[in-house]
Amino acid sequence: MDNFTTNLIEKLKTVSFNSGNTKSANILYMLGVENKEVIICRLLASLIEPNGLHCLGIEPLKIFLKCINVNKKYSDSMLSNAMVETEELISDNRRVDIVIHIDNDVIPIEVKLYAKDQDAQLCDYFNYYKSIDEDTDKDIDKIYYLTIDGKKPSKSSVGNLKKENYSCISFFKEIYSFLSDLENLSMGAENDLIKIIKDFKEVISNLKSDEENMEKIIKKITKCFEDNNNQVENEFLQIVKYSDKIWDEIRFLTLKNSVEEKTNNKYSLKREIKNKGELDFDTYCKYAITYDGREVAYLAIEQNLYIVIKDKEERKNFEVENSNSDSKKYETNSEYVWKYIKIGENDGKKKWNLKNVDPDISSHIKDVKWEDYIKL
Repeated sequence: MDNFTTNLIEKLKTVSFNSGNTKSANILYMLGVENKEVIICRLLASLIEPNGLHCLGIEPLKIFLKCINVNKKYSDSMLSNAMVETEELISDNRRVDIVIHIDNDVIPIEVKLYAKDQDAQLCDYFNYYKSIDEDTDKDIDKIYYLTIDGKKPSKSSVGNLKKENYSCISFFKEIYSFLSDLENLSMGAENDLIKIIKDFKEVISNLKSDEENMEKIIKKITKCFEDNNNQVENEFLQIVKYSDKIWDEIRFLTLKNSVEEKTNNKYSLKREIKNKGELDFDTYCKYAITYDGREVAYLAIEQNLYIVIKDKEERKNFEVENSNSDSKKYETNSEYVWKYIKIGENDGKKKWNLKNVDPDISSHIKDVKWEDYIKL
């Protein structure tokens, strides 16, 4: 191992990570919402909407406007007739994430979790609604830029916008404050609403933990560049360049070691799947589980990790032994069944995404009883 890699690893070992809150029984994590910007926008909009399913009328909208520092006073009648749109279509087939329409006022909100700014994005959005002002009674004061931590938009996105024409808000501060106030308002209301609010707050808390962990990692990494060594920079950039391949290798080896260790080497895992293009089974199958050199099942990776059994006879055995389970039989052209892999005490329905880097992969799969899924 070269000096750079060794030095980097040693520095990262000293990082104290914040693991955030427990994600168990959180419906939003089960749905994989935390990484889906569009769905988070819809959820937030549904909590603001005065005619939403929360059945709290205009109060959530009042609270939200206060939290993002909209100081204009609106009558209850105006708020009752307000509309909260998501993915509102504007010129050039572009869409604004959330737009609140109150009387003649327009309050657009551009949300950025992980996506990068587009050129002139905030500028174009603001100018679009400003141009409508000239032809209609609509009025826009500013556009809101909502990010995890309230960071500023890029200069290319701002364009020629004046500072007073946009406002930076965050999930950490303004949205978390809104949800806390909404939670207090909702005491005594439907339990489902309280649960959704608590789950949303947990998602934000864990987003914050992820952000803090990233800052710690970056700080440690940048220390490796202090000597301005070009070789060090090049080697690290190679790691970044091939990060997807590195994760694929780590994921495969971790799963392979788990399968072999938990089955006393009765089963193994391999990358290559025989005649994959000719077989009629799930396109997400990544690895083949082997028994005595034969492919007997497959691990598929999408929003969940699940196991696929394709052979007719083995499928029959699988169905008999799992007749009371949540295995699923396909009646069309497919000759396979599948079943989710449980994580620890999880009931098997919670989604965990191995497509993306999961720092907790080892702890997630350490208790998987592989032979319970494949019994030959």
